[in-house]
Parts: sequence; C-alpha cells; structure tokens
Amino acid sequence: MADLTPGRPPEPYQVVNVPARPAEATDRQGLIGAAAVARLIKAVREAVAATAENGAEELIAFATAAVRDAANGPEVIAEVWAATGVALDFMDGEKEAHLTFCVARSQYRERQARPAEPDRPGSAPSLLPA
Repeated sequence: MADLTPGRPPEPYQVVNVPARPAEATDRQGLIGAAAVARLIKAVREAVAATAENGAEELIAFATAAVRDAANGPEVIAEVWAATGVALDFMDGEKEAHLTFCVARSQYRERQARPAEPDRPGSAPSLLPA
C-alpha cells in the first residue's frame, strides 16, 4: 500500500505480499495455470482486506506483464473480477519500471541503505531491501 499524493513520489506504508507467480505457472502455450490463478485471486482478496483495514480511499490493482502477455490473460482477468469484484489493470513497461524504482528507492532509504536483492520471478519486477 502506498500514499499516491499527486506531485510526490509514491510513499509505501504497508506491504501486502502474497506471491502469485503467474510467470512460473505459464506453460509452453502461454497459458497461466489454474493454481496460479487461484493464488492471484487470493492475493487480490488480501489486498482488498488490507485496503479496508487501513482505511485506504481506493484500491488500484495492476497485474504484471506475465498476466498481460499470457494467452489466457483476458480470461484470467475475468476470473479475478468474478471472484473479487476487482478489475485488474496494466501499465506499460516504462511506467511499471518507474513506479518500481520509486518504491524501491523509498524502501531503501527507509531501511537505512541495507543491500538490495532481486524479487522473486513472476511478480512485479522490483528490488527489495534484504
């Protein structure tokens, strides 16, 4: 979760981390498997709960390129919508990289310059403090 006040960089204040790993569950035909879809639904449900618990004004949900580029991406998005009522959106790679950088930079500062390590594959590309 992040404060997205216009004119300021995103400021994270709570992390909801439920790995869905759709890229790892994509087969040779480009289809995301049912287990990954279930994990994605679980992740969205937990984000909805965290939004309500923290009094956030709005949930803006983005899926990663793994979902966007999957052969069954539209079906996955529809299944998430049917199960959660949340419409997943996508951002282009440049915007995703910029947002990821801003959040990583903020977390890096917050953790007093601890070393960073790459995030797990199949989630949004990012660097997380170790």
